[in-house]
Amino acid sequence: MTERVLISTFGFNPEKVLLALRSVAYDRLALIAGGKPLREPGFRRLDAAERATGGSIEVVAVDP
Repeated sequence: MTERVLISTFGFNPEKVLLALRSVAYDRLALIAGGKPLREPGFRRLDAAERATGGSIEVVAVDP
C-alpha cells in the first residue's frame, strides 16, 4: 500500500497546519521549517497531537 505523506511548511501560523491535519487524510507528516518555529508552542502542540494518535513528525530543517 502506498503511504500518504502530508508535507507542509511550518512558520508563524500553526493553526493552518492543525486545520490541514484535520482536513486531509495522511499516514505520515513532514514539516519544512526553520529553526525558530520549531521552538515555538505551536510546534509542541502539533507534536503532541501527532503523538496522541500514534504518529510522529518528520522535520526537514531549512536555513531561511
